[in-house]
Amino acid sequence: MPSVDINYRLALAWMDAGRRERALAMFRSILATEPGHLGAALGTARILLHFDRSEEAVRVLAETLPRHPNSDDLHKALTTALVAAGGWVRAAAFHGLARCDGHDHPIQPNDILSVTCVRNEALRLPFFLDYYRRLGIDRFLMVDNGSTDGTLALLLAEPDVMVWRTVASFNLSNFGSAWFEVLLRRYGVGHWCLTVDADEFLVYADCETRRLPDLCRSLDANHRQACTALLLDMYSTGPVADTISRPGDDLLALCPWFDRQSYHQRVENAGPHGHQTMYSGGARERVFGGTGYLLNKVPLLRYQVDVVLSGGQHWTNVAKDDIAADSGVLLHMKYLASFPAQAAEQSVRGEHYGAALQYVEYARTLEERPDLCMYDPALSVKFQDSRQLVELGFLRPVPPDLRPTVSPLPRVAGPQRPFWSVMVTVYQRDEYWPQALRSVLEAVDGEAQVEVVHDGENPALLAAVNTLAGDRAHCWCTPQRLGQPGIFNACLERSRGLWIHLLHDDDWVEEGFYRSLRESIEHAEVPPVAAFSRHWYRAPDGSPLRLSPLEAETAGPIPDWRDRIAVSCRLQTPAMVVSRHVYEAIGGYCEQARSAYDWDMWKRIAAYGPVWFEPTPLANFRAHPQALSRTLRRNGVQIADAAQSIALSSAWIPRELTREAGRRYAGYAVTIARQLWEEGDAEGAVANLREALRLDASVDVQNAVQALLTNGSLGAAAARP
Repeated sequence: MPSVDINYRLALAWMDAGRRERALAMFRSILATEPGHLGAALGTARILLHFDRSEEAVRVLAETLPRHPNSDDLHKALTTALVAAGGWVRAAAFHGLARCDGHDHPIQPNDILSVTCVRNEALRLPFFLDYYRRLGIDRFLMVDNGSTDGTLALLLAEPDVMVWRTVASFNLSNFGSAWFEVLLRRYGVGHWCLTVDADEFLVYADCETRRLPDLCRSLDANHRQACTALLLDMYSTGPVADTISRPGDDLLALCPWFDRQSYHQRVENAGPHGHQTMYSGGARERVFGGTGYLLNKVPLLRYQVDVVLSGGQHWTNVAKDDIAADSGVLLHMKYLASFPAQAAEQSVRGEHYGAALQYVEYARTLEERPDLCMYDPALSVKFQDSRQLVELGFLRPVPPDLRPTVSPLPRVAGPQRPFWSVMVTVYQRDEYWPQALRSVLEAVDGEAQVEVVHDGENPALLAAVNTLAGDRAHCWCTPQRLGQPGIFNACLERSRGLWIHLLHDDDWVEEGFYRSLRESIEHAEVPPVAAFSRHWYRAPDGSPLRLSPLEAETAGPIPDWRDRIAVSCRLQTPAMVVSRHVYEAIGGYCEQARSAYDWDMWKRIAAYGPVWFEPTPLANFRAHPQALSRTLRRNGVQIADAAQSIALSSAWIPRELTREAGRRYAGYAVTIARQLWEEGDAEGAVANLREALRLDASVDVQNAVQALLTNGSLGAAAARP
């Protein structure tokens, strides 16, 4: 009779082959033989969800939960099944999460959230809330797990705190991470979220002058989705039992000391996903003995529905290249006079990891040594500031953001702002912009900010726009010439709508452009960060040349869009609309990308979140001989700028995609060289061949170059300096 392991492998093979019914039957037979088999339960639920049998998936996962209460993947799958079965309300009810506060202030798109589970933390919470407000947290999402010391009343009195209460098992919720998952599914998608305990205080490079919004903008600009931190135990110079604090006391002043040897063990490529550094030991191992004190944490991440939250927030499934490793330190303020009683209580409750094994050790040690003092003059260092921690190697500075910032608008409710900001940029092409503006006015519905922005002074344009549009559009001229991408960044600063559409003066949109994209944006299951339609490439007279690639047959988010756009620029600006909060998060258009500034932006947006595609052609991009890109094409600068864009994104685009982009544009350069040679432009052909070899010196490219250079005239041109 085949073993369970063999049957499980066979079931996985059937599932991978698309034979889901057969795989489902095999998974069920495994569960009948071995109830609680984690892999079989997850496989069963995955197939049931595929067949829209979410209630059955919930039942299978719920039956498995008591045997695997701390499985990150199980809790993730269970939340997904619960939401599919009955929405967010069903998921909250499963965990007994009941909303307690009466606040009705909507969370804004750029708000940074703090998500915390508390039990009897009235002592620390006043300082906790004050510390993180000063750091830049906009909204606190708190779960009270049966407090009896006034914690709940304290939280309910705070206007920026949303409070839920549950008396469910902390252990069965994977130490609160399942509760976090439910709340973030409802409130946190696309937000930077701080998941810390009430005794953990985040420090990062220059946090004294750089608030969390600045840090998150830097992380976004460098395409990082998570920030890891080292847990650093803090203590006073006296006995733990004498470290008395009152609500509101500055805990950093009360417990400013830490061990210079911050950890005892370090293991690379550790954790359930095999790509993080594990730290363990520290002051707790020195004082309380034993091992297994995990010190690596993931306190800050930009939550998406595919992010798996781990118990204790020690691990993340976010890809290694998307993590800002060791960029934070969590100052751990556990060792106050209240700690001995807390340790004794938790050792009895058994709700923490391993039946609260560590709390049992804490309680035993503190009972045997009531005067226990963690301070050691030979090992202890007094905390000064974040610069000190950088110098000691405890944290790394976050790389600087080279992109221009886009200033957030004052916090107002969504309906008070127009949905669209449509910005039509104009420069020395008066014959085209009226068509662009008319197309916008005919297509846009409802209240919208429509502006014609001229790059430099042009008093005559003001009257012309007023004549054509009346009060439906306004005109603004920059005090001086900005060029590209400067004019786009000026438009971003002037915009006040929720979504921004930038339009060149020689492009235009079809009647259904704004209506179609707005409906998609507002009704998408997961809100996109940007959306674009298929579009026409047009000749100067407006006649069609070709269509842009058909990214998908039906409208929806493109699953592998980052990988596609990383290899080549597949769309033009008039087809794309972007949420303003995305520009605020990742910055404006990058001058270092030169003429490839649009491609650089599309890649950054794709790395930020889901992008929606509308297959109907609803935008038009005009190509004509006077275009700047045509000049750049002839002198090889277009390819050089593409190479610059590839280099700028190489730090966060996977290496294989970077290489593929290089091969793609090298081949394009050879094609341009061939066309230019046939047109009699030998100099331009040679310039492009040189850029092709800089991008990709493979045998294929060398052979293609050699084939062109064998022509005598072209060879002579190549020999000239």
